[in-house]
Amino acid sequence: MSTNTTLYEMILDLLVVNRNNPDGSSKLDEYQLVVSEEMQKYIITLINNHSIIFSDIESSLKKIVSDGKIDSKDTPEILLIVGKIYELIYKSKNINVKTDYYEIVSTLMLLCSTVYLKNNVFIERDTIENLNKIVSASIELIKLKSNIKPPKFKIKSFF
Repeated sequence: MSTNTTLYEMILDLLVVNRNNPDGSSKLDEYQLVVSEEMQKYIITLINNHSIIFSDIESSLKKIVSDGKIDSKDTPEILLIVGKIYELIYKSKNINVKTDYYEIVSTLMLLCSTVYLKNNVFIERDTIENLNKIVSASIELIKLKSNIKPPKFKIKSFF
C-alpha cells in the first residue's frame, strides 16, 4: 500500500477485502492478525459512523514513531488515544451489548498500529509488540479506574 494511503483506507480495504475474498484467504494473515467476524463487523461500523477516530489514531501513531522508536516517552500519547477510543465506543449507539468494550479498544489499536507501522515505518515486530503491551497496560488502567469506587466515609475536619 502506498504511504499516501490513510489508515482509514488501509483498514477499510483490509477488512472489506478480507470479508469478500472468495478463496477464503485473508489479508489479515499478512499482518499475522486474527480478528473475529463480530469484531470486523464492529470495526466496519466504526469506519462508517465514526471515521474521524481513524485520523486521530493515525495522528497519534505518527507522533509516537516520530523519533524512530517507541518508548516510555510515548506513554502519554498512547494513553490519550486509548482513552479517546474507549470513550467513543462507550458512547456509541451501534455497539452490541455482548461485546466487551475493552476487547474492542484492544483489537482496534492492535489492528491500527500493526497496519500503520508495517505500511509506513520500518519497525520490527518486537517494537509493535512493545506498543501493544503499553496499549494493554493502558486498557488495564482504564478498567482499574472504572472498578475503583470512592470511599463511603467522610473525613472530619480537625479545625
